[in-house]
Amino acid sequence: MSRTEVNSKKVLVQDNNQKPESRFFGWKDKFFKFVKPTMFTHYGPYGISVFDYEWKPKSDFDFKSAFQFEEGVNGQQIFPSTLFFRVYYPSMCLGSCKSTIDWLPEPSSAYAVGYGNTLNLPRFISLSVFGIVKNSVKQPVCVDSNILCHSCVGKNNCAENTCSCDNSSKFPVAIFSHGIMGNRTTYSSICRELASQGMVVIAIEHRDGSASATYLKDQEKTLLYQNFEKYRSMKNNSPENKDSQMEEFGEERFAFQKRKLDFRLNELANVVEKLTEMNSIPKSDLNTNKSNSNGFIKFGLSGKLNLSELTIIGHSFGGSLALEAIKDKRFYKKESENKSIFKAAVALDPWMFPVDKETPIVDIPLLIIRSEHFQKWDSHYKLELEYFRKSKGTTDSIALTEPGKMYSATILQAGHQQFSDVYLVFPWIAHIKGITFKADPIRVIQVTNLLIMEFLRNHLDHKFPDSNSETFMLEKTDNNNIEDLVFD
Repeated sequence: MSRTEVNSKKVLVQDNNQKPESRFFGWKDKFFKFVKPTMFTHYGPYGISVFDYEWKPKSDFDFKSAFQFEEGVNGQQIFPSTLFFRVYYPSMCLGSCKSTIDWLPEPSSAYAVGYGNTLNLPRFISLSVFGIVKNSVKQPVCVDSNILCHSCVGKNNCAENTCSCDNSSKFPVAIFSHGIMGNRTTYSSICRELASQGMVVIAIEHRDGSASATYLKDQEKTLLYQNFEKYRSMKNNSPENKDSQMEEFGEERFAFQKRKLDFRLNELANVVEKLTEMNSIPKSDLNTNKSNSNGFIKFGLSGKLNLSELTIIGHSFGGSLALEAIKDKRFYKKESENKSIFKAAVALDPWMFPVDKETPIVDIPLLIIRSEHFQKWDSHYKLELEYFRKSKGTTDSIALTEPGKMYSATILQAGHQQFSDVYLVFPWIAHIKGITFKADPIRVIQVTNLLIMEFLRNHLDHKFPDSNSETFMLEKTDNNNIEDLVFD
């Protein structure tokens, strides 16, 4: 008899010996565990605030490039005209907040439909099911609070935005790129943790058609996720799934993803340019524009971004962007053609398919964290190994982890989507999709955040808050005495 059969019989016997009300409450607990949303609570000592920022880039930005069937032939009618990100930053908002923010972005109906599309749910069901989240799931962050002032920590006046700090205290910046069907709040558990430790985090909501949804405020329209199969059927004027033998990751799919990756690189270049601009606003403008809707001015971020301490972080397709960005010359320092503006990079389950594999370059400290679920995709894992070994100048079977330069870690029993908030906020999605991961989703986020923070402490000059003993995982790359984690 298998272990599963034995366990199931044990459970059955236990149930028969229980009182009816005990069985009822047992099923009740299971039901609420199945549907009840959870929100990760950050560990850092600082309060967190957020604001959104949207702007029109220079006129030469090609918004149609990500949606083309071929040069000059577009695959849809709706195109963005602005770029967009959310800023998570350490603030003077501590204790109970006067106002919090919904996890589901506004307009909630647009993003509810976007998430519903990931499950192929009809619009009315998406609005009903995902709409519940709007009122029940709040991010533990504040709005309308000034950026942290170290000299005023613990003073009430800062919490009321009346502090007049100088710009001597600056904060490192991380740019976060979401994976396919993500958006600016999908990875809030990671973004909030970094902010609570003293970083300013820029969570891009990509407008290449890869987000679950992104609301185009200037057009009052929603750009939804562009599914490859639908794109392919439109391009070839054929019904969806007509060719059951279609090569999922063939040349057509590569061209599709490459256009979107190039679009993301252009977005990233514009984000870096905008951050530089916002960080150098003249003091005279800062003093006269306190009521400005520009959050960089309103909440005191201008002049406090340490862009020499810039990190790029991405999950899945966002990991593809991170790997491309650290070798793209658009992100090299002007004074040195071969020096990246990024001081460190973090790739969470990086998707290797659209990445240029001919010239793998990793010349800054890199932390790779993957889920065991993604690692078991054998053909993809081989691509990863080949890419990173080639970046070291060898094809030999050597360990990827090289302390001080590159760390490659796998979280055991974890799933690909557990780096995001999705299975915390919607625990039932995994069951509907028939996906079961043994790892506790809270623990996956916790380990991920601990690894990222230890990595950044080692490679950024910024003085972060003191860490606890569990964060010294990168010193144990020989895999001794590490729970939930294996280095390769």
